[in-house]
Amino acid sequence: MNYELLIARNMPWIFYLILRVSVVFISVRNVRRNGKSLFFGVVSQICLLAGQRLR
Repeated sequence: MNYELLIARNMPWIFYLILRVSVVFISVRNVRRNGKSLFFGVVSQICLLAGQRLR
């Protein structure tokens, strides 16, 4: 399997994933003040997006 080709093909998806993780990290930091319901909302949102991307 050619990993360089695989990474090059999936680069936008990898970038999107990194972007998502950073957004979540920022949200989690804010959530400590705002409560856990927001965190679970963010997690469910990501699960939905991930499901859409995989399909």
